[in-house]
Amino acid sequence: MSAYIDVIGNLTHDPELSTNDNGTTMCDISVAAESQSRDRNNNTKTVYFRTRIFGRHGQACGQFLKKGSKVCIRGEFFPVEYKGRDGQDKVLYTINNPSVEFISTGNRQS
Repeated sequence: MSAYIDVIGNLTHDPELSTNDNGTTMCDISVAAESQSRDRNNNTKTVYFRTRIFGRHGQACGQFLKKGSKVCIRGEFFPVEYKGRDGQDKVLYTINNPSVEFISTGNRQS
């Protein structure tokens, strides 16, 4: 069973472009989004998501997005549990097979 998610947030760093062994362009991005829930002090929590976009869509993300750009990412939600360097259990939130909508690009020129 798959869970799908829509995330609206801002890039935490510039997109990282690379090419795999088959020559396909890949673009890795990380997005920070504010949680809808609040703690007892009425503060929201920031949640971080990672995703990888392939092909022409990945090239477009690398060309037009930059740190701080606002995007909407839609895709399959996939949490990955791991042990951090501090020995604590942690969860990495990833979005597989994403579609990315540019809300603001920051007018990046390459």
